[in-house]
Amino acid sequence: MKVKGRTVAVMPSGIGYVYPPSNKQLYHGIISNNGCVVTEYEPNALPQIYTFVERDRLQAALSKGLLIIESPLAGGTHHTYNYGLKLGKKIAVSNHVSSDENRMSLNKSILGNGKGFAIQSESDMELWLDLLK
Repeated sequence: MKVKGRTVAVMPSGIGYVYPPSNKQLYHGIISNNGCVVTEYEPNALPQIYTFVERDRLQAALSKGLLIIESPLAGGTHHTYNYGLKLGKKIAVSNHVSSDENRMSLNKSILGNGKGFAIQSESDMELWLDLLK
């Protein structure tokens, strides 16, 4: 938003119910900067555990590619990754040293099975972005 690009937020709740509440300023900033907030739920619907997984499906579908920075195997990002695979999305994974190696377990798994492009440098990122075009 700072560079006035287009931002799309996929909500795990209905329009009008911002979760977590600390994201209200971000929510309004997206809208006031010609961004878009989408959901598949009724207005003001509360988020449920399953709606986060359903949101992950939409995030993957709306993306040209997925960039995973740091995620444990059991994290919600794993759902987005699986949807991305099913949808044939290009996947990139940050390959860096973390202070908590458990937070890198999904990254390591993806790199180990060859299902993601390793991002280790600025030139890797530029190459991956070119692949998305």
